[in-house]
Amino acid sequence: MFERILLGVGRRMLPVPERLFRLMVKRDTKKLARRQGLEPDQRRVQHLAVREIPRRRTPIAPEVFAAELDLSNLDKPCIVDDF
Repeated sequence: MFERILLGVGRRMLPVPERLFRLMVKRDTKKLARRQGLEPDQRRVQHLAVREIPRRRTPIAPEVFAAELDLSNLDKPCIVDDF
């Protein structure tokens, strides 16, 4: 199952030893378990940002998030500020 993990550093791909990889997974699993989940609107903003920022290659204004996701003006500042 475990073949090889590569980590991108700059323009290089460096191999990660299996033991180190397993420690990183354990650490990150514990860290993620402590995080609070996202609200549905927060999740929608996150998905839009992940999908659109690389495509547009520019930052997205809060007004664009609100318009494209049909968020009310009251929700916009606090949700976008979280990211």
